[in-house]
Amino acid sequence: MGKPYANELEALNDTYSWALTAPVHDLAGWFRSASGFPLIAVGSGGSFSSAVYASFVHGLFTGRVAKAVTPLEATVSPLHFADLALLLLSAGGGNPDIIACVERARRNPPSRFAVFCTRKGSPLAEAVSGSERLSLHEYELPTGKDGFLATNSLLATAVLLTRAYAEAWTATAGLPATLAELVHPGSDQATFRGELCVRCQPLWERETVVVLHGSATHAAAVDVESKFTEAAIGHVQTADYRNFAHGRHYWLARYPESTAVLALVTPEDRTLAARTLRLLPNGIPVASLDLAHDSIRGALAGLVIAMRVAGLAATARGGDPGRPTVPTFGRRL
Repeated sequence: MGKPYANELEALNDTYSWALTAPVHDLAGWFRSASGFPLIAVGSGGSFSSAVYASFVHGLFTGRVAKAVTPLEATVSPLHFADLALLLLSAGGGNPDIIACVERARRNPPSRFAVFCTRKGSPLAEAVSGSERLSLHEYELPTGKDGFLATNSLLATAVLLTRAYAEAWTATAGLPATLAELVHPGSDQATFRGELCVRCQPLWERETVVVLHGSATHAAAVDVESKFTEAAIGHVQTADYRNFAHGRHYWLARYPESTAVLALVTPEDRTLAARTLRLLPNGIPVASLDLAHDSIRGALAGLVIAMRVAGLAATARGGDPGRPTVPTFGRRL
């Protein structure tokens, strides 16, 4: 099942270039119309990382409350969608959970309703046909379907959302021309990969990795946890730098021999991260990954870093996260 994960990572450069030029005018129009509303962004699996990213960008551009939820949360939610903008995000548009949200939206129509899918002609698109006030946005990725984990669909979704929000506010997205400039400016790809491997290697000797993040890197931290869990790479806990201080630090005190820390750092939280990491007990491996950008560019770079970190961990522990052996009960679920 799936594709070799390394091959998917190699395709990220092409996916980024494609996403910089794919049309987003209609999507920008929907975001403009939804700017006066709180946003509920819905996604499952890897698309939940997209939903977290979408909520970050919506809040950044509109100043409105935005929340990422799973399809089950959206389906059973007591919220009145009439007061909200609802965005359904899916890579393949085929899973029954995201399709179930459509019926919920029909019973309780949102003020603004959009579906974003990186596959054309999906079952999700068929399910929303005839829905009132629906804005459907379908794309066909040049890389085709992802493997077991969300990779190219996640990057493409994040870049397209970024460009659409920027156009909606007649602002420049400020995205570099290449993925290399975004993720490791001033360093070639081989050097970047080598340094990342060396810095993260001590983490894989521990059972648990605590991922610390700021506001811009929230989606990246969520994606690390998602990939580590879905591909059974290892145990991950996530916390922002200050929530970590409210009791979550005790895990390190209780299990120092089996815990490591991965810190995702952007310029806007560099001081807070440094002060936090200085206080950690000696002997706990720490990999502090300092991203070159803050805000949106930092968030995007963080997602790519998350994908590469998952690949490094899986390789160190003897597996391919793109092609796991999925048991029968998992397929039935």
